[in-house]
Amino acid sequence: MTLNTNRLLLTDVSFYEAPIDFNKMKSAGVKATIVRAGQNLWTDPSFRQFWFDAKKAGLWRGSYWFWDSRVSPQKQAELWIDLMQGDLGELPLFVDLEEHFNGQYKGTENIKLFMEELKRLAPNKEQIIYTGYYWWIENVSTSYNDYFKQYDIWLADYDSEPSVPRPFSKWLIWQFDDKGSGEKYGCKGGAVDLNYFNGNEEEFMARFKLEKLEDLPPETNEDKLISVKDYYDGIKIYHKEASLPQGKTKYHLVEIDPTKVEFFVSPQLTSRMYVPKFVDKYELALAINGDGFVSTKIAGYAISEGKPYGKKAIEETLYISKDNKITLNTGNKETWNAISFPNRLVYDGEISKINKTRDDIRGRSAIGFTKDQKKIYLIAVDGKDYWSKEGMNFWEVAERLQALGCDFAGMFDGGGSTTLSVKYGGKAEVLGVPCGEDDVFGYKHPMRRVANVFGIRVKTAEIISEPDEEVKPIDEVKETIVLEEGDYKLMKKYKILEPVKARKTPSMYQVVSKNVTAGTEFESDMEQVISERIPLVGGTVYNINWVKLPDGYWIPSEYKGINYVKEVSVVEVITESPKFPDEVGIILKMADGTLTEPSWYIKK
Repeated sequence: MTLNTNRLLLTDVSFYEAPIDFNKMKSAGVKATIVRAGQNLWTDPSFRQFWFDAKKAGLWRGSYWFWDSRVSPQKQAELWIDLMQGDLGELPLFVDLEEHFNGQYKGTENIKLFMEELKRLAPNKEQIIYTGYYWWIENVSTSYNDYFKQYDIWLADYDSEPSVPRPFSKWLIWQFDDKGSGEKYGCKGGAVDLNYFNGNEEEFMARFKLEKLEDLPPETNEDKLISVKDYYDGIKIYHKEASLPQGKTKYHLVEIDPTKVEFFVSPQLTSRMYVPKFVDKYELALAINGDGFVSTKIAGYAISEGKPYGKKAIEETLYISKDNKITLNTGNKETWNAISFPNRLVYDGEISKINKTRDDIRGRSAIGFTKDQKKIYLIAVDGKDYWSKEGMNFWEVAERLQALGCDFAGMFDGGGSTTLSVKYGGKAEVLGVPCGEDDVFGYKHPMRRVANVFGIRVKTAEIISEPDEEVKPIDEVKETIVLEEGDYKLMKKYKILEPVKARKTPSMYQVVSKNVTAGTEFESDMEQVISERIPLVGGTVYNINWVKLPDGYWIPSEYKGINYVKEVSVVEVITESPKFPDEVGIILKMADGTLTEPSWYIKK
């Protein structure tokens, strides 16, 4: 097909075309791209990556949403705008009207409600309608012509210049080909949709009030350095922030001089432990979570100071001698420690073939080293588990270790297992924000017990300076509630109305649970609202209010129309004279007139 050089060329893309080289697309003459944001209550798994990469390549960007009559207009609009994270692109929002689901929200009025909700959520953002001539005349009531004539139209027609349905007078964008060359336009997933703007580049820029591509703010791949500290001679830790498609992500990079430390791999355990516990128990300067596991059984093979455990040939393994020389998959009589890992990231200085999706984003832990092994690197990425999309994917971790000059890098277990702990000022600190299931006394963020760690012992004393923050060791924390004077923490009283499962964390997907009987009364000072899609694929999003039990488990106040918890009203708060100068007593007068026993709190 011969392209019309008098009309500006655009593509529209979705995860079907992934991965995409947007630089190649731009070199082929494309000036702008329209990226699929989602459909129904699903977001396109490639959207964030495409949105980031297209801007980096210097393409103007718009997003489109495939309208789906099976889900409410408001929910779809909210999900679309939330997905944009404040970056709505340089082009309008494009509403894709072509569905045939005949859902409960079918009809023109619901399309109007969808577009009006978008106006409310993004009042300064233009909308354009994508459709086909026959779909429009067969599915949209002419009684709404006065409403829709405020919009421009993007029409699909692969045979000839499209006929324009009323109330529109002309097409603004024409999708003229759905079989554009994937090879030519950088779409490895296959053919790509091609579109013309009804005008040239100058007219396109004027219509959408655009800056020239070369005037767009430059993108940088350089991560922001937050802080750096020498913890020991041979151990330096950098705290950094990366700007990624999924948002700003913090990570913690450990640079190790192997001539000044001793490497360590933990032995077989009878029960799993939190990473700071490994630091204390084995007198380590630093530890990071290691291999994946089920109970105390690791996924691969390990050796701890000459003593092996686990199974060979399940995963790849790093074999480590007493003088810290590392070999891949081959041990010998000099081997003293060994640790396995599930995924290779870098080999011979090149990023390895990674059989993962780019939307597999979560907390990460990894190890890498230079060819001469003069530098060993550990990395811990703040994040959560898969569904949160917080953290990094495999390529993002691999790119950072490759940029450091690593000849080899491998990924340890991630998600809730990711934990980096360093001994500092006599205390096992946790660096960053782990996301395990357990609240641990003395630590701000929940952690997961793990089955083994890669650790470091040092040959010299730590370098003393002020620690970044005060973190108390697990076993030294007193269960004392500390309050600001005059700001007393009130314990609300609750009653269980129906039998309910209490869960270890506030999530319907948490499998660690216990049954709580109706009639149980308890006090709590903590509630939390969590939004979850149930089921995960195609399910309904519920905003569930969770109440924390005294033993740390959580129960839903209400779910699917069933009320499980009732709050017993507090009508008056009475302060009691203190037993000691630094204490205050709180008495609650309940709705039935009864008074609670005083609860004594320590003032700051």
